[in-house]
This record gives sequence, structure tokens and C-alpha cells, in this order.
Amino acid sequence: MNVWIMSLFLSGGLCAAQAGAAAPSGQPFVPAEDVVQRLNQRYMLVDNSCREQGTNFARGHYYCSGLIMRGTDDGYFLPWEHSPNSIARGSVSFFWIRQDLAVPVFDGAEVPTRSGFVLWAPQDEIDLGREPILDQGVICIFPFDAVTYSVWKNRGCGYKRGPTLTYPQPEALHRNMWYAWGQCEGMGIKTADQWMALWNNDLGDPQLPDQRAQCSWNADSQSGWDNMISIRKRLSGPNMYGWNEVMVDTRDDSGAMLMPHIAAFWYVQVSWEDPMQSLSAARIYQAKLLSQGYYAPILRLDFSAPSSQRFSYRAEDQGSIPLGN
Repeated sequence: MNVWIMSLFLSGGLCAAQAGAAAPSGQPFVPAEDVVQRLNQRYMLVDNSCREQGTNFARGHYYCSGLIMRGTDDGYFLPWEHSPNSIARGSVSFFWIRQDLAVPVFDGAEVPTRSGFVLWAPQDEIDLGREPILDQGVICIFPFDAVTYSVWKNRGCGYKRGPTLTYPQPEALHRNMWYAWGQCEGMGIKTADQWMALWNNDLGDPQLPDQRAQCSWNADSQSGWDNMISIRKRLSGPNMYGWNEVMVDTRDDSGAMLMPHIAAFWYVQVSWEDPMQSLSAARIYQAKLLSQGYYAPILRLDFSAPSSQRFSYRAEDQGSIPLGN
């Protein structure tokens, strides 16, 4: 048995990673301070005209601006693994945050879970000399949680209340052209006003009155992203319905392909829950990733902090993790 131990020395605020230790997998190492800086910069950057590196084709806002995140819980699985439901549907649910995106005003409703992971934005991975995981595979976006675990049409991106329409997508030659797809345009819905009309006319499921049907926007439609941001601003306030939803293709993978592209694990603390609960989960995620030969720091995600400090690193949050295989 080969045993590898990565010690994080909490007493002096120093960890092996901060001191410049090589990344376990051999991927280009990014110190924790640099991770925080890059994530906060990407979160703060408002760019609605992203261009694909190498081709200059238009891409969705996620390509160069804001951050793609996933919420998860601890369990007898790896946090980045696709669930059986996701594999059968062909897609996984993520969400996107950026400093100008309206979020609920009540404690803990900004994100779907209390902990999870954030992926590197394509532009950051390119800058770091890596192959960007989100260069391909992002399918569609919904302004709010679309409860896609119950939607099987077109990999979770189909309209829940009616048939899935097949129609030509906006002409594109970018590298994600075989994945990006949305239903709104095919329903004649091209503006935020038209989307709002659909939302307001849908009475919802009597069992789930807050979960109205939504049509999705093509993930590489810049106007679709603009509409999503506009819609959330219109419906902001105490009754705002949670986070947005971004569907990403599983690409016939268990989720293992995500491991080298996890920038950090995040956790949030809420006033009505044990403050250690979410941090403990993040520490377990970190240990599980480390057991696979990869490392990512744990960061606190705080929506009450100044926008430029949305993520923060604390040495005492990191774990001391003996691992073996």
C-alpha cells in the first residue's frame, strides 16, 4: 500500500499547498491565494460578449465571465460523480453566479446546498495552460431552478409543459455547437418580456406551486444570458425563487473528467444551522479529491461580504488528510 500524506499545518497558517508543494496529480499548481484572486476576479468581471479562444466565435457569458458551480452533499459517493438519474438523462445540473446577478435576499437561499465545488472558467484554464473542461458540453440555461431531475426531454432542457420542439439552433461554428441547445426560441420566445408572459401564465403544479415551467435558453446565446439576468432582476426580492440552472452534458463519463478542473470547494454558513456542518462536508470533499490525486482548496462563499470578496481562503478551514491507496 502506497500512502501519501498531505499535511496542512493549521497552527502557523501554513499548508503544504501554500508553501509551493507540487500538485499531487502533476497538473499545473495554483496556490490558494491565486485561486481566490482568480475566482473573485472572474466573479466581478461583467462581460456579455465572450469570444472563443482561437476562433473568435461568440460564446455564452459563462465562457469568460462569472463562475459555474455545483451544489452537493456528502454521502457514499464522490461529490463530482454523476448520479444514476443524471447519467440516464444525459446531463448534470450546475448554477452560475456573477456580481450583477440578482440573488434571493434571505439567508441561505442563494445556492441549492450549503457546500459544493466551483469549476474553472474556460478563459482561466486557457490562461493557466490547461484544456478547458467547459469549452464543450454546456447545453442550456434556465433563469431559476427548473427542477430538472423530473425533466428528461432533450437532456433536461426541454419544456416541461409541452412537447420538445426540434428546430435549427442559432447558426454557430464554435466548439460547443453540438451541445448547445435551447427551447425558448423554438417556442417564439426571444425576449425577457415574452419569457415573463410564459411564466406568469403558468399556474404551476398544484403539488409544487412555486415551481413553474420554464423554457431554456441556448447556453451559447448571448441574448439568452442577457434575458436570464434581466428576468432575475425583475423577479428579485423576498419572493425570488432561488438560483438559476445550467445543464451540462455528462459526455458518457462518470464525472471523473471533472476532477482536474475543480478550482475549489466552497461552503456557506447560515444563521439557522450548525456553522461547522457545511465546512465539515467541504473537508470531506477535499479529502476525497486528494485520494484521487488532485488538490483544491476550501473557500468560504459569503454573499454578505463585499462583492469583490465573495470567496475567501482561511488556513484553518483546510483539513489534515492522511490518504492511501
